[in-house]
Amino acid sequence: MKFLLTRELGRCARWLRILGFDARYEPSGNKAFCMLEALREERVVVTRNMRFGRRHGGSVVFLRSNDLTGQIRELRDQLGLVVDRSRFFSRCILCNEPLAVIQKAAVEKEVPPYVFGTVDAFRRCPVCRRIYWKGTHWENVEEILKQVC
Repeated sequence: MKFLLTRELGRCARWLRILGFDARYEPSGNKAFCMLEALREERVVVTRNMRFGRRHGGSVVFLRSNDLTGQIRELRDQLGLVVDRSRFFSRCILCNEPLAVIQKAAVEKEVPPYVFGTVDAFRRCPVCRRIYWKGTHWENVEEILKQVC
């Protein structure tokens, strides 16, 4: 399932990416553009803007919650969203691009020495070149999931 989140849901978009979902963020707030892009890319529009309307066609999900855990719960309940831990951190949280596995030796000069010495698996965003590894932030994701599930 692919999403297009409107400007009031930037944090939710970032967390959907952390959970491994293709979540495009559209900060412009242009309803017509959002719907056109969602239809073109076969995405579900996710918004808190009740003025967005349903008459544009396509799939629109309205979220009522202001907080992240409530928003993810609503997506779970409305769409049957299933969180698969094997997909965590498989997308860049900035670019939304799928991450590529990279050899440890290739990141030696790009990560802190402690990280290089204690972590064996790394991924890189092919667009922004950001490097990802399994660190303490995984515990934060687990905590959010406990609240959601």
